[in-house]
Amino acid sequence: MKNIKKLLAVILTAVLLLGTFPFAALAAEEAPVVIVVPGILGSELKDSNDGKLWLPFDPAALVSLTAAAGSLGIDFANITPAQLAAAANLPQVKELIANVTANLTSLAFADGKPQPGITAVTSGYGTADTYKTIVEALGADYDSAFYAYDWRNANADSAAGLAALIDSYKGREITLIGHSMGGLVISEYVKANPETEIANVITLGTPYLGSDAALDSHLEDLLSGSPFGGVIGAFSAQITPAITGLAATLPSLLELQPKESYELPETSANWYAIYGTSAEDGDGTVSTISATNNGKIENSAGFAVDHGALVTDASVLAAIQTIIGGEASEPSEPETSLPTPEGVSDWAVEAVTKALLGGLVPEALQADYQQAITRAEFSALAVTLFEKVSGTELPATAEFKDTDDVNVRKLATLGVIVGIGGGNFAPDASLTREQAAVILVNLAKAAGIAIPEVPTTAADSDSISPWALTQVGQIQAVKVMLEVGNGEFAPKTAYTREQSIATIVNLLGVFGK
Repeated sequence: MKNIKKLLAVILTAVLLLGTFPFAALAAEEAPVVIVVPGILGSELKDSNDGKLWLPFDPAALVSLTAAAGSLGIDFANITPAQLAAAANLPQVKELIANVTANLTSLAFADGKPQPGITAVTSGYGTADTYKTIVEALGADYDSAFYAYDWRNANADSAAGLAALIDSYKGREITLIGHSMGGLVISEYVKANPETEIANVITLGTPYLGSDAALDSHLEDLLSGSPFGGVIGAFSAQITPAITGLAATLPSLLELQPKESYELPETSANWYAIYGTSAEDGDGTVSTISATNNGKIENSAGFAVDHGALVTDASVLAAIQTIIGGEASEPSEPETSLPTPEGVSDWAVEAVTKALLGGLVPEALQADYQQAITRAEFSALAVTLFEKVSGTELPATAEFKDTDDVNVRKLATLGVIVGIGGGNFAPDASLTREQAAVILVNLAKAAGIAIPEVPTTAADSDSISPWALTQVGQIQAVKVMLEVGNGEFAPKTAYTREQSIATIVNLLGVFGK
């Protein structure tokens, strides 16, 4: 009893001291909440055993397939009919087609119902981390969340799951961002929950008026954008029937039949439909259709930003920040987001900064930029680029006698490097420029990108090793590596860290990223 009296006395004293001071102010003001809702195909799906069904293929298997095809001289990015016939007999190809077909077939609805046990993968940022950029960018200023759902279902069913997530943020200022069909899911949510206060609804490329090729076009975009797009594309004839069969069964696709107009639900939220930057004046401004309180969307114009890039485009992200924050702001250039890295030559500052911002430089290489790079260090750069672009971790099954470096093993497993002979790799030896050229060309080939064979124009071509002569010409042709002066390539010269980083950035451009 004595302790209780003491506690009451402390509380009473605090009240008297604070007077009418607002207690709510003692708690930190909670940041607004931004929930990103992906479109059709935007969430990964798994079976009851956690086996991935969408994406419908295993990226690691495609790595093995690409390496096996490369040993036969098959280039999926520029495949001939004869090569296609030869590739079709590869065990890896047969397994790939069987797995993709089986996974797509298992996703189909039967009698309007899905097979039991299939759910969305709630971790990560959607299929191939498509929504990582927008979720992380908004997460810097707001509490951002990603809503993963089974995109096969009717939008009203998907909206029910969204309701549970929104309920967990009750009392907070909420902005909903829907990409593509995700905007329709949000619309269904608002229709079913008119009493819930939502500050903003922002839809990106949402097909309010329907889309008669939603699944096929989205699937093509996802696969062609992958480093393995050439592999899948080469065997599309075998896979297309499974895609068509899947599309015909999904409730979500039935709701995407073309229509003349779309009535937005009544809401107090500010509702914006963004389709991209203006294609007419090319000034980078973001065009929106603002439709609040039972607005009607009847048309949309053509815009410069493609459908998938709406969730990564800097101008679109800046427009979203403006809508949520209520004030205009210019999209910042990525290069100004970091201080100039120390110890970098003037010519390499831009490339090194870009690579650092893109997460392309392993921490161990973020210093001593003018130092010669070792063969193992360059392997780490190459693996980082490939895994970043492909969205998958490479297997490391290859072995060398003189190193157990995981990046060296990964690159060898991919078929990009082969060592120096005798089962050795010489990981600590300095990498030469001609060795770098070979690795870069092989890396592009492993990603399904064909670099044309063009004779080198180097004045010192006679000093280039025969095994690197073709690749030096190729890497010069796409301007990933250039001469060092006087028209010379200097093939035996040691390659530096900053030179290596710059060429990785250049190769990223060849990848179309």
